[in-house]
Amino acid sequence: MEFNNILSGAPTTLTLKNFAIMNESNTSTDQINSTPYHDVFMTCGHCNKLLDPTTQQALDLLKRKPIRCNKCSSDLLLTERDHKILDRKFKRAGRVGMLIFFIMTSYMAATLIFHFFFNPPFGGFTGVLFGLGLVLIPILKYIGTINTYNEFILFESGVQPPDYANT
Repeated sequence: MEFNNILSGAPTTLTLKNFAIMNESNTSTDQINSTPYHDVFMTCGHCNKLLDPTTQQALDLLKRKPIRCNKCSSDLLLTERDHKILDRKFKRAGRVGMLIFFIMTSYMAATLIFHFFFNPPFGGFTGVLFGLGLVLIPILKYIGTINTYNEFILFESGVQPPDYANT
């Protein structure tokens, strides 16, 4: 990429090595592409290989884009039933995240209001409240996302063959 130096007018070349591309949510695409998605078990319906999908692959399945089995090279999709279940899981996770954000923002604002407008019982009391708030985040996330693990069997075209025996 070239940028013009405003002061000298000379073109300057800036190389962008070791920078990760960011997506709309300001998250590194490298991080999303490689983060394992452990909330479900996925198995290839053709060779019975247990798949270890990434978050990006799970999102691709929701967009009805196939993922490839590493063993038999089949392009796999979710069945309609499993697609609905995975879609609900992602929507619930989004709602829980927003709820946690609003709860924690309100909690931190209340902590700051308490610090500035009331007389704390001791000097580090506001820090203790703030620390408790940070501990509440993973607890609320755990409580909000308690769910049974699902096992999805993926097939080509997302349709289970009539001769497939689910064992």
